[in-house]
Amino acid sequence: MRASKTHLPKFPLGFRFAQGKRNFQVVETFYGPLENLKWTIETPDGLKIHGSAPDGEEQTAAGFRELSGSAITGELVVRKTSQLEGWLKSNAIEII
Repeated sequence: MRASKTHLPKFPLGFRFAQGKRNFQVVETFYGPLENLKWTIETPDGLKIHGSAPDGEEQTAAGFRELSGSAITGELVVRKTSQLEGWLKSNAIEII
């Protein structure tokens, strides 16, 4: 995937946020339609980038897991970036 200023991730790998007393970290990012993903890149520490086009698409979703101390735990939850942006605007989540 080619990086460009028009396709910078809204919720990049490693992005952390809190909801109440629970903390979460983005561990997977999705570019392009979720139903049309064609490739995945996995980093040595297990983070994943999924995409639908080789030349780049906008980020459409993020997958996150709960943090327990500094350890990533819990099941993967995937939400569209529009939903995450709404949560930020309504203060349902906060960046940490």
